[in-house]
Amino acid sequence: PKPAAPGAPKPQSPTYAEGAPVTMKASPKKETARIQVAPNPQPAVPKATVRMQQTQPLTAAPAPTVRSAPTAAVVETSDEEEDSMTKILSAVVAVAALISVIVSYMTYAG
Repeated sequence: PKPAAPGAPKPQSPTYAEGAPVTMKASPKKETARIQVAPNPQPAVPKATVRMQQTQPLTAAPAPTVRSAPTAAVVETSDEEEDSMTKILSAVVAVAALISVIVSYMTYAG
């Protein structure tokens, strides 16, 4: 196409209001695809190839017997060692719990 001359009016394209009316269908476009139906396959039945043999007969379980538990051996420990160790461990756990409570409070309060 030739360019328009500088003094000639430009050809105008139709505006939206002046354009041809757009008609829309009420229903969506139907797209179909052909799907092949698989033929009805016959279930494959395996053929017996091994002849089963007789298994061993079950034996009767022995009758339950009552057994007494062995007596516990008494081991002597000093109470002072257990008490001092328990006190130290309890103090360490209490301090760790207090620190975790303080850290949690500072995290959510601040």
